[in-house]
Amino acid sequence: MFSARITTLEQQVVDLELKIQDRDDDLAAARAANRKLMAQLNRRRDAPPHGG
Repeated sequence: MFSARITTLEQQVVDLELKIQDRDDDLAAARAANRKLMAQLNRRRDAPPHGG
């Protein structure tokens, strides 16, 4: 009885760890995209005006 409950809880822990890893991966991708966009905006802001 207890070993079945332990097995169920262990599986839940594994599932939650996988979800956390997925969210960490998504967050890292979002941060990378944000850095890229901010760099593009900064380059445009610092670029000399066209036709000048």
